[in-house]
Amino acid sequence: MPSVRSISVGCWVDTGSRDETEVEAGCSHFLEHLLFKGSDRLSAKDI
Repeated sequence: MPSVRSISVGCWVDTGSRDETEVEAGCSHFLEHLLFKGSDRLSAKDI
């Protein structure tokens, strides 16, 4: 589709911070930051 400049894909996983054990606490939030705010190699804009 030549006129389309971007696409979107959604993925829902029925889990999150409420499902974490005490040892895993914060893992979901950290993953959220990696996915949506970037990392050392990729900025949020690059993602």
